[in-house]
Amino acid sequence: MKNRFLGIDVRKITLIEVFKDHNNQIKELIGKGFAHGTWERYETSLKHTQQFMKWKYNISDIDVTEINPAFIADYEKTNT
Repeated sequence: MKNRFLGIDVRKITLIEVFKDHNNQIKELIGKGFAHGTWERYETSLKHTQQFMKWKYNISDIDVTEINPAFIADYEKTNT
């Protein structure tokens, strides 16, 4: 908060960055509690998320602090 107030750049955390990190962690756990198919489904979810953001907002990524209930509702409607 202090850094934002002072105008100091704070490292932003983005949805796709978090998603990819998660998927990489799952990939490392294949055979150790997770199946290959689970990782594939997470990769499919990542692709759907990227396609949704490009289609709906014309963006390739979003800061996690900018995700709001409308974003989630729109995503759910297009991916059900």
